[in-house]
Amino acid sequence: MSASEIQEQLRQLTIPERLPVIESATRLIREDLSGQGANGADDDPILRVAGCLSGDPVSAAEIERQLFREG
Repeated sequence: MSASEIQEQLRQLTIPERLPVIESATRLIREDLSGQGANGADDDPILRVAGCLSGDPVSAAEIERQLFREG
């Protein structure tokens, strides 16, 4: 299914109906990212630099935890 087909399907849903879809997609992304482990996100030069910009270095895993923390 193409992105435009997915968008068309989402347009047919109400906002409350879209929220579980967003939550599920976000959960899948988190699982995929956490499954990469040290060899995935730590090898990304942008994440390596971004973790060092404002003081002490921050690992890619910590950046992900901050971005996707629950609550």
